[in-house]
Amino acid sequence: MTHDDRIDLSSLDPSRDADRWENIVQSIASRAAATRRRQMTIPYQLSRWALPVLAAAASLTLLIWTGALLSGGRNGATASNASSASPNASAPAYELAQWAVQEELPSTERILEVLGGSHGSN
Repeated sequence: MTHDDRIDLSSLDPSRDADRWENIVQSIASRAAATRRRQMTIPYQLSRWALPVLAAAASLTLLIWTGALLSGGRNGATASNASSASPNASAPAYELAQWAVQEELPSTERILEVLGGSHGSN
């Protein structure tokens, strides 16, 4: 059962209806142009670069942390020695931390004194 008749596929040709074909082409071109314009905006570019930049920053941080950890071991200073050292009680950071832990609210003069500001009139 073979048929020697050729199948007419001309009805599937999209360019048969020239106006409809032109509308399809214009629609595709306008969507492509709109997508391209959206991709060229600063917020879009920042969102596209956010993940690679964060991954690079995390990798760099890990490398620096590992290097510092390894070089700290070679210099004879270990993490346990660093943590067991008593903090300098006169350091502003230590005093600010103590105030925070004890939920203390010092006077303005005391805060300025600790932070190295002037107190009183000149």
